[in-house]
Amino acid sequence: MLTIWGNAHCSCVQKVMWAVGELGLAYRRIDLGGSFGGLGEPDYVRLNPNRVIPTIDDDGFVLWESAAILQYLAAKHGFGTLYPSDLRARGEGYRWIMWQGNVLRPAIMPLYLPWQVWRPEYRHLDELEGHRLRM
Repeated sequence: MLTIWGNAHCSCVQKVMWAVGELGLAYRRIDLGGSFGGLGEPDYVRLNPNRVIPTIDDDGFVLWESAAILQYLAAKHGFGTLYPSDLRARGEGYRWIMWQGNVLRPAIMPLYLPWQVWRPEYRHLDELEGHRLRM
């Protein structure tokens, strides 16, 4: 069975979970990172020396880095759907995966973290509004 380490507050974990849902895969998720802690635990560091989430174990194959996980799961379980058979269509998918990680995610993180992760007393509304206006 597919095991996924990560928590629902992490956008990188969320995109892996969306792919797992689209592919209809059975999985077990272990909450880790953020308020759950555990990223520095020796057992986890052996799986992912970068100490970040998500990480998967697919029947003994351990993989970390969300874009790599998406491509792996799509190629293994979604040929013709999430992993198009047409090379140009597949290239479009790769482009959007890279764009999300390199352009979209860095742009929205200043808003995402304070609104979705931080407790309200740590939010600075004037700073958040400045980030929103720059988007």
